[in-house]
Amino acid sequence: MIIPRTAWDSLRRSYSARRFAYPRDKFTSLKDDEGVAVELPWTSSVLKGSLQAPGVKAMRPLTGPERREFSLWLSQRTGRIALPDDVVTRVLDPAHDVRQTLLKKHSKGSQNPEALGVAAAERWFVRRRENQVTLFGQITTKSLMFAGLIDAKYQPDGEKIELCRAALEQAILNKMGRPRSDKDSQYEVKVILGMLEKMKASDFIEFVPLVR
Repeated sequence: MIIPRTAWDSLRRSYSARRFAYPRDKFTSLKDDEGVAVELPWTSSVLKGSLQAPGVKAMRPLTGPERREFSLWLSQRTGRIALPDDVVTRVLDPAHDVRQTLLKKHSKGSQNPEALGVAAAERWFVRRRENQVTLFGQITTKSLMFAGLIDAKYQPDGEKIELCRAALEQAILNKMGRPRSDKDSQYEVKVILGMLEKMKASDFIEFVPLVR
């Protein structure tokens, strides 16, 4: 929606649970005293096919960091990550099904590596770079102890953690219906099991919470 420039300037400098300010530079038809913002309470349905009509011009005003900021803002407001439907249906939905199944198996005593990998993750985050989708499972010393992935010195057992990570990644790829070696698939999927404190801030800011 178009809002007064003064309101847009204020929105860019602050936070609103209701509105998100879009950059102005790609909207060449705006007047000097106007800005563009997303109004969350105002929603409408759009047929995706209509976006390909000759008279419709699709705007992509957000850069990479801005897309992440908007995605995080939207997920906090709606409980859904702002990722393309294709990523959700082809990657995130199968990954969710796998994690839920493995959690149930672990609760029944399963010691399969993939089940232990899911049990060790306290929270999940997701990052998308073009056709690369990365699922980051946050592990802690406490969660590793729960999953039995601590060595005799009460330190993270790196070999076991990597075994569980690889097995979980393969389980998700299998659920997606393709083998690990398939180079022609639309999406490349990677699973990481790691501690937040050991991740570079420049890497972490690219991830958004996975809410399901």
